[in-house]
Amino acid sequence: MSLSNQAIPLLILAGLAGGLPLIRNWSHRVLHVLASVAAGLLLATVFLHLLPELSASMPDSGPGSRSPWIVGLSGFLVLFFIEKVWLERKGEHAHQVVWYACFTGLTVHAAVAGLALASVLDGERASWPVLAAILLHKVGESFSLATVMRLAGLKIAKLVAYLALFALVTPAGMWVGRSVLEPTDGYHLLVEGFACGTFLYVAACDLLPEVFHGEGSRWPQGFGVLFGVACVAVGEFLL
Repeated sequence: MSLSNQAIPLLILAGLAGGLPLIRNWSHRVLHVLASVAAGLLLATVFLHLLPELSASMPDSGPGSRSPWIVGLSGFLVLFFIEKVWLERKGEHAHQVVWYACFTGLTVHAAVAGLALASVLDGERASWPVLAAILLHKVGESFSLATVMRLAGLKIAKLVAYLALFALVTPAGMWVGRSVLEPTDGYHLLVEGFACGTFLYVAACDLLPEVFHGEGSRWPQGFGVLFGVACVAVGEFLL
């Protein structure tokens, strides 16, 4: 069995493994600390994983040199208009808006990551360290999604269904990338750029304001952000 085929069940398990916030009925205070960890995970993914990959892979000049950044800005703006224009006009509660935006951003990233992985895990760079790093990111993303859905007060059955759907998105993207699309040089830069924009919006504009808006000591949330960053850093620099 190829590494790519082995990756599919592992990605599904990793997606489900991020369901720590489902284990018990956490207090509102604890959920905000968990959300701060999720914010740190997403921010570190942008600045330690996505942006370095884009910088290393982009051509120095030419008409396509800025395309990933344009697509990244587009991803940021798409979530901005979904959340601040469309959903708020419908009168959605703030926590509902956050989980909608988070699910949208993470699902888009998971789908385009699957398309990119189709070529990466079948190519010369395929290795278990690469897959291990991918699995760590998948767990972190699932953890982030489960946390904001708990904050929004979703019932457990609905939450599990959305988390299971999210767990299947990356393997589905891999299947499409291998069976339907013909990979071309540079297309993965565009999808990574879009993911970068959506991650940055969810972390900076949704999660961080959410976890720091309450009263009381904010040190637990601050350390939660740093812990999330440290988890991604370990995955990036040790694998």
